[in-house]
Amino acid sequence: MNKIIVEVHVPSTNKIYDAKIPRDIQIWEVTKLLSDMIAANHPGMYAKDNDAILCDFVSGTILPANKLVDDVGLVNGSRVLLV
Repeated sequence: MNKIIVEVHVPSTNKIYDAKIPRDIQIWEVTKLLSDMIAANHPGMYAKDNDAILCDFVSGTILPANKLVDDVGLVNGSRVLLV
């Protein structure tokens, strides 16, 4: 399984995280993984949210939940926003 490292910006924690994610899973799965990870590491600062979305950090475009990581153009070093 090929993985990439993305930079994840989370406004609610005012922090930036590096995350290694598989290239062959859907964006909704990435969003859930990131949300679970951040909630576990920062209880009280971030509440796990089933309605969280992942956006391109530069353009603000919401990444389609049903597309694969590869299909939305995420590559090593991509910056995303978890809201």
